[in-house]
Amino acid sequence: MHWEGEKRRRLRRLEEAIERGEVDGPAIPVLEAINALPDYCTTSSCSGRVIVLHEPEVGDKRRAEFLAKWHEPPVDVDRVREAVRRAPDEGITWLKAQPPLFHVLCRDLEAARRLRAVASEAGFKASSIRSIKDTKVVVEILGSERLETPVKVHGRETVREEAWPHLIDLCNRLLTRGHDRLKRLVRAVKGLKEDGE
Repeated sequence: MHWEGEKRRRLRRLEEAIERGEVDGPAIPVLEAINALPDYCTTSSCSGRVIVLHEPEVGDKRRAEFLAKWHEPPVDVDRVREAVRRAPDEGITWLKAQPPLFHVLCRDLEAARRLRAVASEAGFKASSIRSIKDTKVVVEILGSERLETPVKVHGRETVREEAWPHLIDLCNRLLTRGHDRLKRLVRAVKGLKEDGE
């Protein structure tokens, strides 16, 4: 499909998803900044999140179940604990703080290189060109703010009572740090537009 047609189709789907409330708010300024540029089109996004995730077996993504999810701080200790208590006794339940993540379709390899460099300069050091296939080039913009810890294994909680506030405070700080980087990314992407003019 011709680039402009592909981009229009994807942006229509994004607008519909925003209207339905399916896009987390902190991601929207980044999506708008990237999609305003003629050589780029976002395909998926997450502004960063804290989740409680249950897996019947370690690594079983197909049957994994989200028990709670937050895209914005503050994440509340009691709400996290409640989600962990609700988790089934069989399997493993994780508390995860995940970094911002954006996949961007680029017009060509040179555009992809420019975006990856700008993202890296804005603090998204793990960003990379993820695929080059059938004239489609995808850049993954990925933050580094990450925490993963098992909090319940086969029915037994693994975190001491007094450690919970510290653990959730760390999750909140990681989420906030990721959001601060998003602001830097928006400024950097807007600078990319100015450079191209």
